[in-house]
Amino acid sequence: MAILISDVVNGRIIDANAAALALSGYAREEAIGRDTVELGVFASPEERRNLVRQALDRGPGNAFEHQTRNKRGEPITILISFSLLALDGQNRLLSIVQDITARKRAE
Repeated sequence: MAILISDVVNGRIIDANAAALALSGYAREEAIGRDTVELGVFASPEERRNLVRQALDRGPGNAFEHQTRNKRGEPITILISFSLLALDGQNRLLSIVQDITARKRAE
């Protein structure tokens, strides 16, 4: 599973595991410190805010299907769920992502 920790307000990536980096196509130094809209995970800040708000309203364990693109511009379909996380005295967003592109193509 791809796992990201980001800033709740602006989506700036604080940390990402190897699976998240492989899925996105970005190297760690390219991803850390940049926001998820800038990296193309979400098309706009509004899209990100709406999806995060919906997920947090529903509570942990609720995954949303989302169309996005990797660094090469290739379309990918993901299931993404969010949870709030307190880290270093700050509210952070824990995102757990599963690539379901192959499954969706097969369907």
